[in-house]
Amino acid sequence: MSTDLWTYNVSKITYITIVAHFISSEWKCERFALLTRAFSNEHTGENIKRDLQSAGEEFNIAKTDETPTIVCDRGSNVLLAAKLMRWYQINCAAHVFNLSA
Repeated sequence: MSTDLWTYNVSKITYITIVAHFISSEWKCERFALLTRAFSNEHTGENIKRDLQSAGEEFNIAKTDETPTIVCDRGSNVLLAAKLMRWYQINCAAHVFNLSA
């Protein structure tokens, strides 16, 4: 999964988007935006964890023996959410490159 929180500047409303990524049986990289919804809570790791877990349950994403992975922007709150869920975390290359410019 990947996630990001962002604020629409006109309305000042914060949103969370969660995307599922997987390799199909034809070995193609697939991705689906599971949801984008208002995120009215504080941007804490615990609140982000709750939304990620809720999305997994809402979309019936099966748990496997493999360690789930999250791709994110290295925000300390998302890193904490991944740690609390015991998910493996990968840094989003686009965010890393953007910060180095």
